Amino acid sequence: MSEAATAQRVEDLLSRMTLEEKLAQLGSVWAFQIVKDGVFDPEAARERMSDGIGQITRVAGATALAPRDVAVLANAVQRFLVEETRLGIPAIVHEESLHGITGRDRVSYPQSIGLAATWRPELVREMADQIGRELRAGGAHQTLAPIFDITRDPRWGRAEETFGEDPYLAAAMATAYTEGVQGEGGGLGPDGVIATGKHLVGHGLPEGGLNHAPAHIGDRELRDAFLFPFEAGVRAGGLRSMMHAYDDVDGVPCVESHELLTAILRDEWGFEGCVVSDYGGIEELISRHAEVAAVAVIPP
Repeated sequence: MSEAATAQRVEDLLSRMTLEEKLAQLGSVWAFQIVKDGVFDPEAARERMSDGIGQITRVAGATALAPRDVAVLANAVQRFLVEETRLGIPAIVHEESLHGITGRDRVSYPQSIGLAATWRPELVREMADQIGRELRAGGAHQTLAPIFDITRDPRWGRAEETFGEDPYLAAAMATAYTEGVQGEGGGLGPDGVIATGKHLVGHGLPEGGLNHAPAHIGDRELRDAFLFPFEAGVRAGGLRSMMHAYDDVDGVPCVESHELLTAILRDEWGFEGCVVSDYGGIEELISRHAEVAAVAVIPP
């Protein structure tokens, strides 16, 4: 199908969607919320997804189901959305797979810091290729990996998730993961899934070494060190999705930063994929950053 035909179909679909259906596409439900006794629960699905849904959160990672049952559940969810919602829009299923799929009976590879110690991006690419194939076989379309963060404070408790402190090594390793999990050189092959770059940006230099704490980084260091791996992932790796960091950089929460998510990511780097929030990112604009007040939504 040509790009023009796809664009026309998208415009036609959007013209027929209600506000509630559009909002639903921005949201997600946890897989365990639509499961009862280990199988798909249509009544729970009707309660939570009557207008459709954008994403299903972690069919493997949030249910403790065996791999074959994960695939069965993912198929049941999609069948419900296609057959029992007004517009029949299927959802994107995402999982976590930083060093192997988070789920029951899955292969666990070395953590990122251990992979970095090999100095061999080709091994990371091969590993990610296997992870992508396994994810796709289980009905997933997107994974919340790899980590492009660099870490500069040894007190920070998530250093093992990163490929270390060197921007070039982190860029090489995380880009290799992107290419492997997406397939066909990062071009999203038939056995690949969408890679999600995390966490834009400054996550690994928090104030006091505390997770989610503010990051105080000058513009030159931000670009030369912390943004460099992400730029490589977009420009060289074909990264299809990006996730914000929980911290703020010089007082601006990354989740709402126009400079990061629009001026740099899209306008400067040419990123055309989707930006996704970390799980509590939007809510933390109220609860932690105190950027906006809580708003009660009153049904009409």
